[in-house]
Amino acid sequence: MKKIVFSIILCLLVGFSSFAQEFYGETPVLTNKRGTAILPKAGDFAVGIDASTPLRYAGSIFSNVSNSAPVFDGFNGNIYGKYFLQDQRALRARVTLDLSNTDRKAFVRDNDYPSETNFTLQDVEKRFEAKVDLSVGYEVRRGSGRFQGFFGGEGILGVTAETYKYQYANSFKTATMPYSFSFGNNNISSEGRMITYKKSPKYSIAAGGFVGVEYFIAPKFSIGGEFFLRIKFALAGKSETTRESWNAANSKSEIKTTKGTDAREALSVKIYTKDEKLSSFFLLFHF
Repeated sequence: MKKIVFSIILCLLVGFSSFAQEFYGETPVLTNKRGTAILPKAGDFAVGIDASTPLRYAGSIFSNVSNSAPVFDGFNGNIYGKYFLQDQRALRARVTLDLSNTDRKAFVRDNDYPSETNFTLQDVEKRFEAKVDLSVGYEVRRGSGRFQGFFGGEGILGVTAETYKYQYANSFKTATMPYSFSFGNNNISSEGRMITYKKSPKYSIAAGGFVGVEYFIAPKFSIGGEFFLRIKFALAGKSETTRESWNAANSKSEIKTTKGTDAREALSVKIYTKDEKLSSFFLLFHF
């Protein structure tokens, strides 16, 4: 009889211990009808993309405006990444890329046949622009259901650069300026013509906080949005221009590079209140 009572008490203690651990010591695991865990857990990774384009597309379905299908914008937009140190703690990173490369072409007369207006060649303008921001932060999450709130802090490094390059079909052979097309930026004059122009580069360091909400549509798949508050320190460098001109002393063309005087190095401090992207929407995939 004593053995039976002891066994019953032991079973009750073990059962109560398991019950207490599940509901008091640890957060219950949220699952769908198939028993698959919905929320991320410690050791999980997450990758995501900017959701602005698909959300705009979904919203325009219910309006009379043009509703073109969403397209992948290449490297433009935000790319998100997270690593969960704990179920409710994560390291996060975000890369914002805006890269563009544009070519413009124009016909010019052939210098070797100046009297033949139908003999034409092509000048080319190549424009490259890059805006890159890299942020690294720490995130704290709250909530046990499909809706998850989060907040934290992050640091951001940014750089902006813009370069113009020109290819001319007619080369310098005499002191006379050869036929060259003016694209509006290449500043052709009696002093020569522009070969390369690098606009004043801009560098920035920012720090701030964020707060947001995330909803898990399906297991390990979520959509969310967040808002930021930051203070930014920006540094502007000098522009650089490379020009081709005629050297009368040597009777040949020469190329010279000069630093700009209109874009001196300057430091500015800014607290984000406008003219900055202070919010974002995202889609995240956890695995």
